[in-house]
Amino acid sequence: MMQETGVPGLVVEADMADPRAFAEEPTRNRVQAFLETLGA
Repeated sequence: MMQETGVPGLVVEADMADPRAFAEEPTRNRVQAFLETLGA
């Protein structure tokens, strides 16, 4: 996304149809790392 538009983007892949396949902690970590990168 950054290469195409110059705007940072975050893609979160998750199976919304099956809550058993969703792991909150890794998703939270990825979002937090992305936000920290934006702040740097």
